[in-house]
Amino acid sequence: MNGAFKQKGTKLNASNDATFDVTGIDSNNDYILFYRDVVPSSDNVYFRCRVLEGGTVNTDSEYDRAAYMYKAAVSFDDAHGQNGSSLQLQSEQTGTGNLEMVNGYIRIHGANNSSAPTRMTFHNTGRDKNNNHLGEVGSFDFHKDSAVNGLQFFMTSGNIAQGEFTLYEIVSQ
Repeated sequence: MNGAFKQKGTKLNASNDATFDVTGIDSNNDYILFYRDVVPSSDNVYFRCRVLEGGTVNTDSEYDRAAYMYKAAVSFDDAHGQNGSSLQLQSEQTGTGNLEMVNGYIRIHGANNSSAPTRMTFHNTGRDKNNNHLGEVGSFDFHKDSAVNGLQFFMTSGNIAQGEFTLYEIVSQ
């Protein structure tokens, strides 16, 4: 990653939120968003996100995903999808059990350009509902030409019980 990290705002902490918005994308630079200790309020759920355009969440079928999973308990796997209404950040269900959580980051490319799609790469690690460790690496494509100013996070059911989110702009040194 060339450049320096410039923190945008303060660290944001989710606390029993149905959705959690992180905004601050306001230039043509790349951004990186770190999330840590993300835990749902319900069991057997997936951690997901969507883009914000001018602060409004986009729920249209504009999301593509490709990922590779590294699993400690079973063999490697891949996941992919086209024209979804959101982006799945972890391919295994998580929940409220001991040590179940998701940690990772999303690097965001070209989000502020209203004439091109937004591309993202992600890496995460966590424990699933069976207490198995897994990691995932992949890419997302929001294939609508629009300016994206942030991301909205949510679980497929229930709330985000806790989690820390920090957005950084990658600036030239």
